[in-house]
Amino acid sequence: MLPYNYLIDSRIRDSMSLSLSDSIIIFDEAHNIEKLSEEGCSFTISLRDLENCESDFKLIRQKIKHGEECKLKDEDVDALEAPIECLAHAMAKMKREFDNERKQSTSSFQ
Repeated sequence: MLPYNYLIDSRIRDSMSLSLSDSIIIFDEAHNIEKLSEEGCSFTISLRDLENCESDFKLIRQKIKHGEECKLKDEDVDALEAPIECLAHAMAKMKREFDNERKQSTSSFQ
């Protein structure tokens, strides 16, 4: 017997060398599985994470343009341009939403 998150989360299963092949699994309190599954598939990314990603990409791009050694090939950097553009738009949207929330919370205290 073990907590069911050990069975559901493949990373935990792999780290414990658990194999579900040819197994019958019975979950007690199975109504909690939905929440656990949502948590296992969710992640949080901060505005700072996005800014660091954008900054790193700009640095790599600059190194390539100036002929400095870089581990990425030109075609790889070119392939990243569209996702980075999406990232920039997402960051701008997040900043606007953050600013709006901050303004609303500040005005509610006045």
